[in-house]
Amino acid sequence: MRVLIPFTLILLTAASTLSALQKKVTLPITRYSYPVTANLDRAAATLKTITIAPGATFSLNDALGPRNAATGYRMAPVFGGNGVSLSEFGGGLCMVSSIVYNVALAAGLEILERHPHQRVVRYVAPGLDAALDYGRKDLKVRNPHSTPVSFRLTRHGKYLTAELFAEGTESASIRIEREVAQDQIPGSLEPGFRVRTLRVYTAHDATPVKKEILSQDTFLPIDAASEGDLQR
Repeated sequence: MRVLIPFTLILLTAASTLSALQKKVTLPITRYSYPVTANLDRAAATLKTITIAPGATFSLNDALGPRNAATGYRMAPVFGGNGVSLSEFGGGLCMVSSIVYNVALAAGLEILERHPHQRVVRYVAPGLDAALDYGRKDLKVRNPHSTPVSFRLTRHGKYLTAELFAEGTESASIRIEREVAQDQIPGSLEPGFRVRTLRVYTAHDATPVKKEILSQDTFLPIDAASEGDLQR
């Protein structure tokens, strides 16, 4: 099964502001507990607006810093080894890394480091997620463009939103393709997946210019033992 997810990046003029933004990714967060949403609020307050200069690298772990009580984070459920549920400071921040990853894909940023979850999460499609674990798993991207690319993270009520804007006069079209194979195991609540994710660059006349393989991920099936208020 092949799934096509279109993204279009509109490069704005230098005078453009965030209010003129035309690209954003939004996740509903109403199903998550207070510790998770509190961690999302803390991350949003830390990130605010991030600008990546031409040729520069952005590390989400470096931007957020350590997650502990002293830095304002709460204990919340996460996926541990083999998809087992456990609690850690900063639980829920994989929603932040995943939404930033999707914005980075839309912006045509170079993905230097990204890690999939072991099991499917519910806030983004398989292959479009990004796990985050301070000191072990990071999301790192590089700006290959000749102009800065900026984004901001906000939480408004029931939604977490990442918004993107850039300086420039030209536009580029990016299409994300996911090739999905489903692995159904008897007794599992949800199937596992094997997902190949690609990014296709398209010229103004809709002619494909470049296609790159972003990732080839395997997600374990979900059983009753792994259900709960995870980052899902």
